[in-house]
Amino acid sequence: MKIKRKSLVLVSLLAATAMALVGCSSPTTPATASGASSFNAAVDGIVNPSTVKGGTVKLLSSTDCDSWDPQNTYYGWCWNMQRLFTRSLLGYQKVNGSKPVLAPDLATDMLFPRDGYSIARDDKDPAKAWDIKLKPTYERAIGRLNKRSKGVDRAVFVSLDLGRQIVRMSPKKKAWKEALWRVKHSSLSFTIDGRAQKIDIAEMVAYRGNWYVTQLR
Repeated sequence: MKIKRKSLVLVSLLAATAMALVGCSSPTTPATASGASSFNAAVDGIVNPSTVKGGTVKLLSSTDCDSWDPQNTYYGWCWNMQRLFTRSLLGYQKVNGSKPVLAPDLATDMLFPRDGYSIARDDKDPAKAWDIKLKPTYERAIGRLNKRSKGVDRAVFVSLDLGRQIVRMSPKKKAWKEALWRVKHSSLSFTIDGRAQKIDIAEMVAYRGNWYVTQLR
């Protein structure tokens, strides 16, 4: 079973997983500045903040962006502009400052959701098990993949191929309360600078119509 995405301008990383929970610190409230703008005035604050929602964002530059496609963009300032209207698996906290902090975006959806785990998992405290076991294990696997995959920031998603054997699990003590579908050894395909690469996803479980990672490596 193959899942293809034609509109993966949103998916800039290993479509995966990998890109996900690399930095999970919560956002902070940025400083606010007012008055006339100047060079780098918005590095540490917001210049002339608005109290009105909505409106039109106008971008002004002496040169054109190399590409407004998030998968093809190279210039740093283009990436910054695209953060206003695109989503990706991994991004940066939307705070001001000279030290950007990585934070998950869409990729958090790859991990089996905490609320669903609390409902479907037979455990004394499934929410706590998710917090101290499932999520940290996933994050460590992500970190190892990031270190091993050079140029992962230029990865382009190709396909996600589910494993050959999809099994319906019966409800069981200390396992799942519901009869859920499970598949092992799915393959995530992507390219980095034109070179084909793959990641083996150890286990995925279907829940409420979507496949989620329960074991990455």
